[in-house]
Amino acid sequence: MKKILFISSIIILGFTQCRKDPKLPYCEEFPDNCVEIMTVKDHFYFDVGTYWVYEEENSGKLDSQWVSQAFTRSNVCWFEYDIKSNTHNFISEISTVLLAHAIDSGLVRRDKKSILINRSKHKPGKLVGNSYIALFSYHVGDTLLNFGGGGYPGATYIGLLKVDALYKNYKEYNNVIQMSDKYNIAEHSQSTIHFYADGIGLIRKELLDSNQIWNLIRYNIVK
Repeated sequence: MKKILFISSIIILGFTQCRKDPKLPYCEEFPDNCVEIMTVKDHFYFDVGTYWVYEEENSGKLDSQWVSQAFTRSNVCWFEYDIKSNTHNFISEISTVLLAHAIDSGLVRRDKKSILINRSKHKPGKLVGNSYIALFSYHVGDTLLNFGGGGYPGATYIGLLKVDALYKNYKEYNNVIQMSDKYNIAEHSQSTIHFYADGIGLIRKELLDSNQIWNLIRYNIVK
């Protein structure tokens, strides 16, 4: 009888262990280490009706840019839109590129790269070049290679900062991504520094090889 009870106990114990609850998904177990992937739109997506006016710091020349068409859905992180320029006669197509294991909506780990923001720059009948604008989620010191760049370093994220009248015509911007690029294909393969503000877009562009600095002086944002 004792032998039967002992065997029964072993069977019950084994059955109980097999029925242990499965491990929680990472973002349910560690929510503070995750971010909603849809927030990539807060920083980098703009709808038709958006425009920006830039002034070149040395010459005073103006450039107006606007979103001419945009495509997305409210419940997904994917987007694509075109920016036209009245001065430089180009079209920049901004779009998301989902990386491996990425999702269209929901929580993702902060330490995983889920999305690339790509810029494809065109002139009538000619592709100027492609370059990546950003990673998501981004961290200080992140680097990536621009495809088609022949192995040259791509964008390097210098940091997140608060710009407060740091440059001429600057207003106060929070959560600004400052990034350098030693070989920006979309800017004719020259060295550049870009500043992107949360919810506003590009607020300053430094074209180091051609000694041009473009500052945002007016804008209207439509999301």
